[in-house]
Formats: sequence, structure tokens, C-alpha cells
Amino acid sequence: MLGTSGMVLGVSSVFKPKLHIDTPVKYEGAVDFRQILSDGQRNELPLTDNQKIEIKSYLNKLDFPEENILIAQPGYYDTWNTGMMYNRLVINTDVLPAAAPGIGTLSANTRISLNATLAHEIVGHYETSIAGRSFPLYDLPPEVIKRNYALDEAQASIRAARFAPELNSTERYALLRDAIVRLRNADLRVRDVKGELFIDQR
Repeated sequence: MLGTSGMVLGVSSVFKPKLHIDTPVKYEGAVDFRQILSDGQRNELPLTDNQKIEIKSYLNKLDFPEENILIAQPGYYDTWNTGMMYNRLVINTDVLPAAAPGIGTLSANTRISLNATLAHEIVGHYETSIAGRSFPLYDLPPEVIKRNYALDEAQASIRAARFAPELNSTERYALLRDAIVRLRNADLRVRDVKGELFIDQR
């Protein structure tokens, strides 16, 4: 939602969701699951088998190779947020919105669904990287990194809203709202930067 290239906006809240876990989750015969903390904005419960099947099914519709899907489990990417790692997609609990978000957490990011999150990562980040249209985020002045990060994330959400298959109008609207918020947080507006964004074709 997501980590460096994921969806989490980092907006804090006073109240945690009802499904927040205060103690480590135990898997039979496994080490503690170190949960992702999202300040109540995203899911923090372990993914079920059915949810994992749903994830792989939608990623297949996005033509993303199944061998490049890394689903976190105890001791295996369990401290990573959902997001792209080169040509691989790390999936963690925050791929889902919180089932019962706390008071004050209803940001644009909180409303991003499972499929919309996956579309943001694949149509938004992965395909843009392949096309050579991602914004550089390393070895640059802090103010440039801040601007480029906002542009890269907004571009990903707009692309997902425009081009991803099988998203409903609510999901597409939530992605567009996410893009606007990300730009606003960097003192940018869509109309001023749309010429820099790779959003006219998939």
C-alpha cells in the first residue's frame, strides 16, 4: 500500500481499527508473524488462503507472471510492505483495506480495494518501469525526491484507474482521489504536471 512504492500515505490516527492485532500472530510450527503496522489505514491481519487465491487470480488478469509473486509469510518478507521489488511483487497484509478502519482514518488510501492496490502496483508501477517512464528516486536532492515520489505514485494510481481491467467506478474514483492527495501533499496539482505523467496509454 503499501511501502516505498506502495499505497500507504502515512496519515496517523488516534483510534486503531477493531481488527488491529496487539500481539504477534502464531502459525502452527512457524515463528511469530511480524505484522505490518499501517496506523489503522490498511489490513493488519494475515491473509487467508482464499484471499491469496483471489490475489493470484487478479494478477493473472493483469498478465503478471505468477513466479514473480512473493507472498509474505513468517520469516519471508514479513516485514515488507506490499510493493514492487524490481520485477517482483511483494504481497503483505496491507494489500487489503482495513475491514473496520478507526475514526479519523478514512483517507483516500484507506478506500483502495484489493484489486485497485494490485492494479496500482502492476499497471501503475511495474508497466511504467518496463516502459522506462518511472521517476528517479535515488541520488537526488531531497526536494527532487519528494516531488518525484509524488509524481510516481500519482502516475501509478491514475494509470490503474484508467487502464486496469474489472475495476468498478468506485475503485477507479478512489484511485484518482489517491493521486490527487499524493500530489497535494507535495504542493502539486494535476493540471500543472499532467504533461510529465505517462497516463495516456497502457
